[in-house]
Amino acid sequence: MILDKNNNLFITLIIVINIILIFNACETNDINANLGCTDPNACNYNPTADSDNNSCFFESECEDCQGNSIDTDGDGIGDCDESEGCTDPNACNFNPNVNNDDGSCEYPELGLDCDGNLPLVINEVLYDPSNNALDGDANANGAYVHDDDEFVELVNNSSNSYDISGFMFFDSEGLDSNTPAHVVPANTVLLPGKAFVLFGGGDINSFSGDFGGATIQVCSNQELNLNNSGDVLTIQDSNGSSLLTFDIEPLSNNPNESYTRNPDLTGDFIQHNDITDVLFSPGTKIDGSSF
Repeated sequence: MILDKNNNLFITLIIVINIILIFNACETNDINANLGCTDPNACNYNPTADSDNNSCFFESECEDCQGNSIDTDGDGIGDCDESEGCTDPNACNFNPNVNNDDGSCEYPELGLDCDGNLPLVINEVLYDPSNNALDGDANANGAYVHDDDEFVELVNNSSNSYDISGFMFFDSEGLDSNTPAHVVPANTVLLPGKAFVLFGGGDINSFSGDFGGATIQVCSNQELNLNNSGDVLTIQDSNGSSLLTFDIEPLSNNPNESYTRNPDLTGDFIQHNDITDVLFSPGTKIDGSSF
């Protein structure tokens, strides 16, 4: 059969129209399709979606589908925000940059610092207060009472707080009978570089001095009762281990003043009035300034 030009044109036109109709039908089906996330494990899973449009998103290691931090252990800190280490400021390996304690904290042996050293220093001792009027009134209560005005000054010579709760003070006789003159009350903590002064007696509320901001206590059981002719002051920790001693015998010349380290903390003991014009300086440095 022979087709003329008009027939060829007609057939071509029909083919083009059919192609257009097919294309439009496909496009209409795409528009009407229910697109969405078809993965049941996704946060935005759409069970009515017929076709996946790659919009699925999932819970991450750090956040749930609502964008909240995942907190597996319920401690209020998101799993991805937790950092483990020692969170106790009193521990030797305290790490201020962590927020979750992992049980790794390490503590010094009782009475020692984290380097194994004893941070407490006996810095000044008054075992023979002057009996000249009020010259011997070391506790500043307006009266001279020999046993009350005796004192021992300790200093925390470290960069860490130091708990002396339960520490015991003995003279030689008290040590032999296991009868401490004083037991330090609970929760007595010396801040770094600060002083502690124990007086033999007196009403602490009547003391007028500020003693350089030192921690002040008065013997709880009996006076220190340090013998001028020779005695040994012994300081034990709460377990009964002897930590510090002060032997009076080499210094037993009835000085009527204290013996103090010169320089403070590190020097040898010398009579206080050999350095300054005062007889003692409980709670302060030799020059009267605060620790």
